[in-house]
Amino acid sequence: DAKGNIHVQIFDTWPPSGGPLAGTFVGNADLSSPFASVKYFIGGMAPGQYYVNVFLDDNANAAGFPFTPASDPNDITTAQPVQVRIEAGVATTADLMLDKVIP
Repeated sequence: DAKGNIHVQIFDTWPPSGGPLAGTFVGNADLSSPFASVKYFIGGMAPGQYYVNVFLDDNANAAGFPFTPASDPNDITTAQPVQVRIEAGVATTADLMLDKVIP
């Protein structure tokens, strides 16, 4: 149904290696309509190259929540982690598409 908490995690290596450095979540998100979107914000990161991993916990059972939540079957995620660059003093945006259902 594409409804639930969306977890956004930032890694300095290809996820899930090393665990997330930072993260946030958007509670009770509803992406059930085509092209629906939600906004998120992560601050306090040092400048550099990172990987973003995002998933929608479609069944409200993310293991390790709230510290290091992990996806499981039937959650929705990106087909692969997305690399982003964070620059000092610059607010940047990253559009991430949840385009894969975890088998």
